[in-house]
Amino acid sequence: ARALWLFAGYTRSQTSSLRNALRPRTMASRPSRASRASAPKYDDGQSNDGSEFEKESSSESEEEEEEEVIVESDDEPQKKRKSSSRKPAPKKARTEYTIEEHEKGSVNRPTENTITSTGAFNGEFAFALGTVCSVLCEKTNRWVTGHVIMFHRGGVTTKYAVKAVRVLFEKAQNGGKTHYQDCDVTTEKEADKRLVRLDLPKREVRLWTSGSPCMRACDLGHAAASKEKPLDPSRGFGASAEAAARAAQKKDFTYQGKGSEGLAKAEQEATKRLSSKPSQADVEACLKLLGDSWPTQERPNVTPDGKAVQGMCLGAVFVLGGVGMAVSQVSSAYPNLCKLITGWVKTSLPEDFPFSSLQINYNYAARKHVDGNNIGPSYIRSLGKHTGGELWTADAFVEATDEDTGEKYVKGGGGQQVLSCSGGWKLFNGNAEHYTKPYQGTRISFIAFSHNAYNKLSTRVASKLKELGFTAASDDGVDLPYFAKYRIDKSEFTPDENSKYFAYQKKRAVELPPPTKPNRISIECYGLTMARGGGWIGYCDASGKQTVHELTPNMTGFHVLELDVHATKGISLINAFVDRKRFDIYGKTDLEVDRFSSFVKKLPAGRVVAIAITDTAVAAKRPPSDKLYDALRLLGAPAQMEKIGYRFPFAFLGVKGGTGHLLMDKTKFLLRIDAALGANGVISDVTTEKTDVTAKVILASAGKK
Repeated sequence: ARALWLFAGYTRSQTSSLRNALRPRTMASRPSRASRASAPKYDDGQSNDGSEFEKESSSESEEEEEEEVIVESDDEPQKKRKSSSRKPAPKKARTEYTIEEHEKGSVNRPTENTITSTGAFNGEFAFALGTVCSVLCEKTNRWVTGHVIMFHRGGVTTKYAVKAVRVLFEKAQNGGKTHYQDCDVTTEKEADKRLVRLDLPKREVRLWTSGSPCMRACDLGHAAASKEKPLDPSRGFGASAEAAARAAQKKDFTYQGKGSEGLAKAEQEATKRLSSKPSQADVEACLKLLGDSWPTQERPNVTPDGKAVQGMCLGAVFVLGGVGMAVSQVSSAYPNLCKLITGWVKTSLPEDFPFSSLQINYNYAARKHVDGNNIGPSYIRSLGKHTGGELWTADAFVEATDEDTGEKYVKGGGGQQVLSCSGGWKLFNGNAEHYTKPYQGTRISFIAFSHNAYNKLSTRVASKLKELGFTAASDDGVDLPYFAKYRIDKSEFTPDENSKYFAYQKKRAVELPPPTKPNRISIECYGLTMARGGGWIGYCDASGKQTVHELTPNMTGFHVLELDVHATKGISLINAFVDRKRFDIYGKTDLEVDRFSSFVKKLPAGRVVAIAITDTAVAAKRPPSDKLYDALRLLGAPAQMEKIGYRFPFAFLGVKGGTGHLLMDKTKFLLRIDAALGANGVISDVTTEKTDVTAKVILASAGKK
């Protein structure tokens, strides 16, 4: 049975070992060493400004192991990353597992304090999440108490009915090896074989920070409550109560790191020049006082050799150790210098671009990487006497028009481009791969960007940033209009939202079922953030015989069908690369991109290819190479195709040597393509649908109340 898991908030921020422990068997394994070696480096976009106290972390936890690897690229020379000198922490001795006799359950079926079903049986409602049950454990053949933590659903052909429930035991059975059991609830007769509902209050389903339900009874105390607490503006994002209290009491802001002497001189000079409108000459005059002694930053994933480099981040930074979002040390210690620079940035930018942070790099060329903790749109400019030093980007922005409002905005799709940033500010996508081309001379680069949590600051930090001249700083959690198009909502639906979504899907399965007419095809899919993902591809041959491929949810990469269209027989299946045979571009990026590219190149002209996703197609930190997009273009994808986003839903219907039809949108969208297929792969009568599930289903149902 397909498993559609109902839990929320998955961010992959837990440790690798815990993530692997909770990962279902159908999920992709950790990428191979060879795959990770060729992946671009990942930067949080706002490193520390010289203090060992300020060290930022990535928003994702797909961290590469520290091993000696060679990074090969056509665009830059080979670089070697040194292995870590840190010794692994010693393993803690395991405590012997014990279980009391009464915790082993009963050999007899419970008869007291039980609930009997009345009326028509429905497994989803009879065994709702949190329902306390007695379960006949398959390993011990005893009736053990537990509660429902997960549903396993069928697909479109069964109207998304719940087939089984997962019950977490109150105490692990079978010598501590068995923590939960899946039980069939398709009918009351099947449910009664192993389940008995108890007349007890529902339990709260405890979730890890990823949104995955805790499946180990012994760890329930460490798992978080399923209800997310509202942001506390007195603390801000990522801050503990203790750290927030200390920060609120702090009055003395000093910086004693490298470059402090030059920064003190620059602060004095900036104080004199603030009386007039800041200019480029003012900024250059102040920074010249630092000479070659700048603050240093640890940016191993960005710097050419992994060593500390000279530079500083002004404005908002994320600080580990419970401090959370804060104002950088240099900004607090030298406020007038910060005001001078932000004043010049605001007046020289070509548009009213909001920014919470400003990274300044001195005399080093950043290697290929992806900015992890900023929203995406960023502006770059370089000063100083130098030649070269342009910015290479894997996917330049292109202008687009909003389908609903008609407003102009920019999005990816421009492909590789080299931006000359020495003559003025250039807009680029920090979430796409980019690096600095070689240069000669003195080069100081400025990158204006906004941290993902710019609107989740403490009131104190937001006020200070505004005072220093930063224009993206708030404590209300509301996005500025400029960033609304670029915010990627990575959180999952809550159990309640998933229930609403599947109520909609059940109705939809009746009103918009898979195709029933001859030579028609339909693709429908949705990503991880909605009920752990799912989808199907259905078609009918010339006689009207229907075939539906129900795709396993929570499986990364591309599910692909290769189809032939005969003049008399109609649509027939040639190959099905689905489920375990899928192209797992997320898990084994380079190997699977090569496999997909090879598959497409070998296809004969006129062969039809249908693609759907049931999780995320690509990883945030391992964007696929151009081979993937070249292969899709052979199937008719647009020449200026936007790069596939992390956790973006993606559906595609193409033909070798013909014109394809592609759908992609933000995370919580349901996609559908319907079309007629003719001989030689002629695609006609195409209709596409992108449903904003949050707006149409979740908010709409809330409004009815």
